[in-house]
Amino acid sequence: MQSKLFFSCLKLILVGSLTLNLAGCGKNQVVTGTVSGSVAAEGKPVTGGQVVLSSSELGVNQAAKLSPEGTFQMTTPIPVGKYVVYLLPPDQGDVPPGLPSEQPVNPLQNVPKKYQDERTSDLSMTVEKGENNATFDLKP
Repeated sequence: MQSKLFFSCLKLILVGSLTLNLAGCGKNQVVTGTVSGSVAAEGKPVTGGQVVLSSSELGVNQAAKLSPEGTFQMTTPIPVGKYVVYLLPPDQGDVPPGLPSEQPVNPLQNVPKKYQDERTSDLSMTVEKGENNATFDLKP
């Protein structure tokens, strides 16, 4: 009787262990893409600030600094999906040396305000697996 109980318990432990191991083998891996591109306002490069890609559905917000040429590159891949795109002014730490930090030059001063807020921006992009290159030309 005891050996029958022992083997029943052993069987239960083995089946449970195997089930847990198999469940761990099929972990969902997030499919990602890399994002780079450029931003211009009425044909002129936006030369500072940050480009932000935001997806409330995916719970992802990622920003990249705009270069003096108006280009950007996300430093890490992000999950594939649809994103709202908007711009933010540079951080105080991004103010060029020699400029007073109390009154930094805002490189977004010629960018319409609607593009500077996630809720009002009509810019969007769909990130797909692999490399993604986006060009945004902002209109008034």
